[in-house]
Amino acid sequence: MPSQVFIRHLCCIIFFMKTFGDKIKELREEKGLSILALSKLLDVNDRTVGRWEKGICDITSNLIKLSLFFDVTSDYLLGLEDEYGNKIKP
Repeated sequence: MPSQVFIRHLCCIIFFMKTFGDKIKELREEKGLSILALSKLLDVNDRTVGRWEKGICDITSNLIKLSLFFDVTSDYLLGLEDEYGNKIKP
């Protein structure tokens, strides 16, 4: 289990970072996509994308808690790398 000092430090870092929603919106806009266009490309409801961007449906806090608790990376939990840290190619 991570120490309380580590968790507090991580929380401070996260506080000053862009949110998941900020990043999604920024990346979407860089690609010149509307919320509707992105939702169609991802095969999700446009309201879902809107919720991500507004932070209403924030998956990052739970992802961080799970990765810290299990002492694994978020990429591992998301299936983007194996248990040894090797990136998985789609």
